[in-house]
Amino acid sequence: MITADNMVRVGVVSSVDQPKKKARVYLPDAGNMVSDWLYCIQRSPVYSVTYVDGHRHGVSESYWVPKVNDKVLVLYPTGVDKDGYILGVIPS
Repeated sequence: MITADNMVRVGVVSSVDQPKKKARVYLPDAGNMVSDWLYCIQRSPVYSVTYVDGHRHGVSESYWVPKVNDKVLVLYPTGVDKDGYILGVIPS
């Protein structure tokens, strides 16, 4: 049964896979469980353009991934560990 208790959780990032934009989260309120790899919800990518003498020389994009030990808010829409998403970092 899906309830608010198992749908929304607060945890601490234990490991990060930057290229895949995923992280694992330690969840003390869920019996000290460590989550499966969770996707980090993204805003539109941030593009950075480099100009030299008025000419465009490069474009790079960046995505957000939390750091290890960041406190995060996790959403489990189905109430199941492997189907969750990291919504953002909770400021200390």
